[in-house]
Amino acid sequence: MKYTLLVLAFLAFNASADCTFTNEQVDLSQFDLNEDGVIDLLDLESFRSVFGTSGEFGDFNGDGVVNLPDYSLFREAFGTTEAYTVHVRCK
Repeated sequence: MKYTLLVLAFLAFNASADCTFTNEQVDLSQFDLNEDGVIDLLDLESFRSVFGTSGEFGDFNGDGVVNLPDYSLFREAFGTTEAYTVHVRCK
C-alpha cells in the first residue's frame, strides 16, 4: 500500500512524464533463505556461503550457478517482508 501511494504521488507530481506502473503480487519467500519471515542479513550470509557454487539453494534465476544475476534478484528483495512490489517505467 505505501508503495502504491508513493507511485501515485510521483505520477501526480510529474504528470508530463510518460510512465506506467504495475502493482503485482510477488512471492518473495524464495529469498528468505532461513525462513524467518524477513529477507535480512542472515539470509545474505546464507547466500554468501553458497555464492559461486552450483545447485538450487540460492540459484534464484535457475541457471544452475549461484552468481551475480542471483545476487541482483536477492538485492531487490532485501529488507522486505511484504509480498508485493511496484514497478515504475518512464520514458
